[in-house]
Amino acid sequence: MYFITALTSLEESNDTRCFGYYPTKEEALLAVCENRCNLNEGIYNYIVVEKIEKGIHSLSEEETWFQWLQTGGYLGEGNWSQIAKPPETEHIINYAIG
Repeated sequence: MYFITALTSLEESNDTRCFGYYPTKEEALLAVCENRCNLNEGIYNYIVVEKIEKGIHSLSEEETWFQWLQTGGYLGEGNWSQIAKPPETEHIINYAIG
């Protein structure tokens, strides 16, 4: 499954929210790119899409990162842009399930 989790920042004190999951990577990435259901919510600046298989204590096998690019004055005006894995997150995994 491909889990979509939003982060307010890259700091340790960030807030996160797992919005949901899709069975395929293509569906998950499309949901982010379309900003379905306003994934930004005016507070989230990053999204990570993680591939996590079923099971107990499953580890994230793959990550795709996005950053919110604000384009207007309204908090929801913008889009998600794919970025490289931020160095601040190098030793952190499983945002979706902790």
